[in-house]
Amino acid sequence: PAIVALFAMADFFWAVTHQRPQRGPVTPHEGIRMLLVEQTKKFSSEAIKAFVNSFSLFPADSVVELNSGGIGRVVETNILWPLRPVVRILARRDREPMKKKKQVDLSQDKYLFITKDLSQDVLDGRAE
Repeated sequence: PAIVALFAMADFFWAVTHQRPQRGPVTPHEGIRMLLVEQTKKFSSEAIKAFVNSFSLFPADSVVELNSGGIGRVVETNILWPLRPVVRILARRDREPMKKKKQVDLSQDKYLFITKDLSQDVLDGRAE
């Protein structure tokens, strides 16, 4: 049944995005990617699509780089536009912190978009 598949996918996603004795967590973005790549043999494409549509590829607190070069933190997801959340800009292209944090709704700004998820770098301590 479809509900069982959704629970199984949620369990997989939770397991890979949380600390385990044998490995550290991956970012939610990477967890979704792993689900799409590794779990397609176990679940129907319809079930995976339903699961992915219920989550954002960039959940709240994800750290992202924008096409402007700026660095931001996702503060709100957008169910209708999962690739276009609300982002608080924290640093400029030169990585200098913004004096006044600007918030932008990517669903309303068609010229600004996410180019990279930096959350794993933050988890690994590689973020600048």
